[in-house]
Formats: sequence, C-alpha cells, structure tokens
Amino acid sequence: MHSHGLAASTTRDVGTAGYMAPEIVWSRRASTLTDVFGFGVLILEVLCGRRPIEDGKPPLVDCIWGLMEKGELVNAVDERLKAKGGFDNDEVESLFHLGLLCAYPDPRIRPTMRQLLKVLDGTPSTDDCLLEKMKFSTM
Repeated sequence: MHSHGLAASTTRDVGTAGYMAPEIVWSRRASTLTDVFGFGVLILEVLCGRRPIEDGKPPLVDCIWGLMEKGELVNAVDERLKAKGGFDNDEVESLFHLGLLCAYPDPRIRPTMRQLLKVLDGTPSTDDCLLEKMKFSTM
C-alpha cells in the first residue's frame, strides 16, 4: 500500500507471465504499448484456445510466429471455433496478423490502441499504415 499521489515501488516484475511485454523486464515501466502487447497475446489466446505459457510447449507467440512463417496460421485455430464454423479464413488470418503485430518484441512497431480500435471497427483511415504492417511476413 502507498499514499495517494506517491508512486509504489517494487523490486520485482509484476504481471502475468505470457502477457508481459519484453521491455517491462528492463524498463520496469508499464505503458500503453505494454498494454497493446498484452492485448495482442489475448487475441492469439482466443483464436488458438490455449494459454500463452504452458508447460512443455513453446510460448504461444513464438508458436504462432512459426506458423505464420510457414503460411499455416489457419492450423492454429482452436478446434472449438472450427467446429462452430461460419468464419472466414482471411479474417482469421488478419486477426492472427493483428495479434502478432500487437505482440511484436519492438514496442515502436506495435500499433497504438487508437489504430487497433480502428482496425477492429473496420474503419482504418487512409493515412494509417497499420494494414500494411499487418501484411508483414517475417519478424
């Protein structure tokens, strides 16, 4: 606990493994871009139906990167989503790309929350290059 207006100090990283942006470790400061990272991991988690860190498995973000590089993103979709059907493979692939862009290791590459919301709302502005960034194919 700390008094109002005073910053709390911690001596260790605080957060949920798998959702914490890599820069948290060295900067020890949260930012809107660290929030974007966590949101990207959440997108991937929902699409895949698996936790970001699981015993005996590679981290979710790394796994999805590998599948993207092979052009096999659709293979990562949770079987429960596949069973329900009714989704468009191109839309799912775009969501995977968005999740990976949000979870990009370099925070300067990640989109802002404003850009993210525009894409999710389906109304990106013509001056945003986010859609072009989403089409990247290697890390």
